[in-house]
Amino acid sequence: MKILMLSLDAGLLDPLSRASGRMRAYAAVLDELHIVVHAPLARDGTTPSVRGNLSIHAARSRSAGYFLEAYRLGLGIIEERRFSPHEDCITAQDAFPTGVVAWLLKRRTGMPLELQAHAPFFHSRFMRQSSFQFLQYRFARFLYPRADAVRAVSREIARHMTDTLHIPPGRVSVLPVFSPMPAEHGHPEVFFRKKYPPFSFIACMPARLVSEKNIGMAVRAFAALSRSHPDIGLIVMGRGPAESALRPLAAHTNGSVAFEPWGDPSSLYRAADAYLCTSWYEGWCLGIVEAMQARVPVITTPVGSANEIMRNGENGIIIPFGDSGALCDAILSLYRSPALRTRLSAAA
Repeated sequence: MKILMLSLDAGLLDPLSRASGRMRAYAAVLDELHIVVHAPLARDGTTPSVRGNLSIHAARSRSAGYFLEAYRLGLGIIEERRFSPHEDCITAQDAFPTGVVAWLLKRRTGMPLELQAHAPFFHSRFMRQSSFQFLQYRFARFLYPRADAVRAVSREIARHMTDTLHIPPGRVSVLPVFSPMPAEHGHPEVFFRKKYPPFSFIACMPARLVSEKNIGMAVRAFAALSRSHPDIGLIVMGRGPAESALRPLAAHTNGSVAFEPWGDPSSLYRAADAYLCTSWYEGWCLGIVEAMQARVPVITTPVGSANEIMRNGENGIIIPFGDSGALCDAILSLYRSPALRTRLSAAA
């Protein structure tokens, strides 16, 4: 079987990235896997990166030029590699922009199309976030019913596909995001403990610093906690456009909030006493799964994977959206009770 994939993940061009490793694993069970990646900053978009039966092409055009370049690359691959509509397929990682190109290729070649759904595009906050996300929502409503198969990362997204978009259930599959982290907790990580000695209790938030993560709610909670419990600290690992607003907010926490650049989160999990997710919405939220695998007690809003693998009070704590008071209470309950931390992490 040969597959043409359209992706926005420029990290696939890095042979050492985790995403690239996943693609090599996919290619190992296929005859050929060809990926067209939107990578405007790639140095060379004309020469594909070939690793065995995995071939990665960079579409370097910006804005509207991406659609034409990705379409030409995809069509060339289908024709040159002699894709068969009866044996091979096209897959795209979202409805817009990759899904648009994939659908046009389907129309041109007759190849079957699988569309993936990673984001809760139907969420009202998602639609209002930006004009780009509104376009994702509009194209999602148009394209998902026209795909031959849909992969949803959560049951919530799958239900929207069948109940609202009226896609036959047989065409919708639920396949969560794979987490490669080992389940064993391993030896405690000392790096973050040594770097932040005032923190006797560490909460962690490895995440993209974007508005939908609502990290400001956690920072404000630690501003309140710092007045009575200065030894409770929060380490935020990541980068993103919200950082410029978060850092001034953290200045009011008396040093209780620290920022770290993005890196391997496993070392942070091993140092942490709690994992926090304060998001307004998530498609799946891999961090929740990774924290549970690392046996870190989870405090989260009811988003993504929390609704599907967590039971409040049994293997984690679920708090209402935007409720900083409930977040403070949950953190203090874990801080005051090592036995609760042990029970939740064991159940996770």
